Order: sequence, then C-alpha cells, then structure tokens
Amino acid sequence: MDNKAIANILYETADLLEIDGQDSFRIRSYRNAAQAIENHSQSIKELIADPKQVLAIPGIGKSMLRNLQELFTDGKLSVQAELLAKYHPSMLQLLKIQGLGPKTIALIWSAYKVSDVDGVEKLARE
Repeated sequence: MDNKAIANILYETADLLEIDGQDSFRIRSYRNAAQAIENHSQSIKELIADPKQVLAIPGIGKSMLRNLQELFTDGKLSVQAELLAKYHPSMLQLLKIQGLGPKTIALIWSAYKVSDVDGVEKLARE
C-alpha cells in the first residue's frame, strides 16, 4: 500500500466522519494526517515498523499512529468500515458531484435516506 492509497483512505474516513456529524477536531486530524502522508517523501509502509519515525511526521499523533498500524495489520480501518456499513459505500460517490459536500450529503441522508447518485438524481427531478 503506497502513501497515496493510505491518504485516500484517511480522506474518505474524514468525509464519512463529517457526514456522520463527528467532532471537527477528529475530522481535521484525519485530513491533516492524509495530507502529511501524501506529501511525505518516504513510504509509510517502510516506516511503520518504527513508530518514532512515523510520529516525527507533522500531523501524525499517537491515535493516528494506531490507525495506521491497524491499517497495515488488518488491511482496513475499523472506523471507516463501520461508517461504510452505516452509510453505504455508494455515499462516497456523492462527494464527486459538484456542489455536494459532506454536510449536504448528511442532510440528504437524514431527510430522505438517499445514499447513491440515482437517488439524488431522482430527488433533484422531484
């Protein structure tokens, strides 16, 4: 798993946390970690065996280190898996629609329980 793939998982998790209405500090920590990993010159896969090197990266704290270790040992993030089970993976496709951000998607979900592009299109037509 390369740095870009790790960063994408963290960005998606941040978006799902925002849709879920989680704490903005937690959301920002995922985004900051994703950006730090994406821009880091060394592979996180090579550094993960030495936690001190990972913690030396600005934007990576102890809890994010635990998330990264989980990602490498289990192949997934449990928090992301739980949110995907709650909101459906298709909800991430909604973020690609211009003008729809996590907060708008959260409103659509809470009001109409729509989590896919076809459902949003149907709502727009109505």
